[in-house]
Amino acid sequence: MTGTGRATRPALFLRGNAMLRRFLDSIYATGLWGACLAMIAIAVLVFAQIIGRMIDRVLILSGAAPLGLAIPSLSDFGGFLFVAAATLALPATLRAAGHVRVTLTLALAGPRVGRFLTVLVLVLALGMAGFAAWHSAAQMWDSWSFNVVSFGMVKVPLWVPQAVMTTGFALLVLALADELLAALRGADPAFRKAEAERSTGEQHAGKCPGDPRGAVIASAQGLHDRTTCLPRPQRLAQIPAKDRVCADLHEHVLTGIEQRLRSVGKAHGLTDIAPPVRGVKRSLGDPATGDRGVERDLRR
Repeated sequence: MTGTGRATRPALFLRGNAMLRRFLDSIYATGLWGACLAMIAIAVLVFAQIIGRMIDRVLILSGAAPLGLAIPSLSDFGGFLFVAAATLALPATLRAAGHVRVTLTLALAGPRVGRFLTVLVLVLALGMAGFAAWHSAAQMWDSWSFNVVSFGMVKVPLWVPQAVMTTGFALLVLALADELLAALRGADPAFRKAEAERSTGEQHAGKCPGDPRGAVIASAQGLHDRTTCLPRPQRLAQIPAKDRVCADLHEHVLTGIEQRLRSVGKAHGLTDIAPPVRGVKRSLGDPATGDRGVERDLRR
C-alpha cells in the first residue's frame, strides 16, 4: 500500500507539471492573440479612414458636398492599439526566441559558462521587466485616481490602455520567471531550445517528415542528429527518388555535396539518392498556359 502510494507520487507530480505547462502556454497564447487582434484593429481603422477620404474626394470632384467620413482621434487609437500589440506579444515572442539576441558569446563559451550566462541574463531581464510592470501599474493607478484622459477629440481614460500595457509587462515577468526556473532546474529554457533548433537546421529540414528535400540536404550537411526532425531511414526509403532531391537545386551545389550524399545513402540504405540528381530532368512549362512542366527519368 505504501509502495503504491510512493509510486503514484511522481506520476501526480508529472501530471501537475503538465497541467501547469498547458495553463502557462494558454496564457501566453492568449496574449499573442490579443496582440494580433490589436494589429487587425489598426489595419481596419486605417483602411476605413482611407476609404472615407476617397469617398469624400470623389464627391468633391463630382461637385457634391463631402460627407466628412473620418474616424476621430485615429492617431490616439492607433497608438493605444500599437502599445497593446507590442506588450501583449512579449511573452510568446520571448519563448519563440523572436527577440534580437547576440549569441556569439554563448557559442564560444562552454555549456557551463553558457548556462551561467543564460541565468544571469534572465535575472537581469526579470528585474527590468518587473520595474517596467511596477512603473506602468503606478502610472495606471495615477490615471485612475486623477481621471486623466487623452488630448484627442475622443476623451479616452488613459488608465484603459495603460492597464493593457501593464498586463503585457506582467505577462513578460511571468514568462521570464518561467524561463528562469527552467534554467535553474538544469533544463533548457524555451528560447534556448528555439535557438538550438534554428542553428541545427531544423527549420531548413522542415518540422515534419514530409519535406524530403530539406531532410536530404540536412543529412548531407551532417545535421542528421536527434535534435532535428528528420525522417527515419525507413521513411526516407519510402520517399520516391524523384522527390529526394528537387530539380531546382543548382548543379554546382549538388557536386559539392555529392560525396556526402553517397556516404549518407550507404549508411541509411539509400544508395539510389545520388543517381536521381543527374538522372532526373525537368522540362520547364509555360505559366501563361498553365503548363507546369514534366519530369522525366533519363535512365529509362
